[in-house]
Parts: sequence; C-alpha cells; structure tokens
Amino acid sequence: MILKAQLSGQFKTGKKTSLFQVKEKLEQYGVRIAHPSNDGFIFTQNAGAPGLVSALWTPYESNLDYYETTAASDAYIVNNEDGIITDWMARGILYAMLQHKAILLLHKPAFDQTVGIFVREVLLAHVDQFLIFDILTTDKATVLEQLQGTAQSVDYDLNARDITIIKAIIRKHFRELLARGKPHQAQHATLATAV
Repeated sequence: MILKAQLSGQFKTGKKTSLFQVKEKLEQYGVRIAHPSNDGFIFTQNAGAPGLVSALWTPYESNLDYYETTAASDAYIVNNEDGIITDWMARGILYAMLQHKAILLLHKPAFDQTVGIFVREVLLAHVDQFLIFDILTTDKATVLEQLQGTAQSVDYDLNARDITIIKAIIRKHFRELLARGKPHQAQHATLATAV
C-alpha cells in the first residue's frame, strides 16, 4: 500500500526552507505527498491559503483542494520549523483530527499569537496522540517504521462540544474566503450560512 500524506508547513520567501526537503525525502521513501504540488505554474502564498498553491487558483479553490486532499490522505504531516504552529496549520490539524488522520509534527509544538486559546487547548490535550520526530534527521528505517501505523484511523475522542466548535472554525474560514470573492459570491455565502 502506498502511503498518502498531506504536508503542511511555512514557506519563507528568500529563505531556505525545509518544507521541500521533507517532501523530497518522503517521496524518496515512497510516500505520495499531496501538497505542496507543482502544476507547472508560479506558486504563491495565496491570501490565507494553506501553503504554496498555484497563482492561478483562488484562495477558496486552493483551500477546498487542500482540505479535500487532507480527507483523502492517510496522514497529516506538519513541518513546523522551530516548533511554530500558525493558525492555518492548527486549523489543518483540527480538520485532520475530525477526519481521524494520523498527525505527525516534526517538532514539539509552540503556538504563535494567531492561534486562539480554544485551539491551543484542544491540540495540547491531544498532542500525546501525535507522532513527533524530525523526518530530516531520522534514518530511513525509523521514518518508515513510524509511518507504518499512520494509515490506521486515529480516534482522538473529541467530545461533541469540541467537534461543533472545530466544524464552526472550518466553516467560518470558508465563509471568509467566499466573502473575499466577487460580490455575488459573498451574497451566496451569506445565504448558505443562513440556511
């Protein structure tokens, strides 16, 4: 079975980043990585989009694709350089938890100021269920051994309150993306959320 994974992480323009090093190493080990992907176009950090996406995609399209591929992946891998988790990384982790995906962090998490208290509390309450190791400094045998179990569904035992709030966070994010679009899209977003 080929392991499929979603890769999340910051890309810092003008700075050598480990995001693509992690992607390359995992692909060498036979892991299929959904993002960042190369569709032949220039990549950009697209108005709140998670990671690098084609400059031709709208933020809504790139986010929708990102969340759909997360749902279709076996694992959610976060290249959190220096341990830093941003709000969009945290939102991706929450969504992966809702989807019962195994979560791998490269470093022990530290949250930047954009991550809300509720999100921090939920993630910290479940951090012992995440794999935490640096793929770049770990030998191939250990990486593959650790990744073997990620194709299994993970029960994060989220309570009804947490599930409701996490879903609300994801919905709010997509409503905001729609509101940034054309005026008629914003009207549809308002109507859709009122139903």
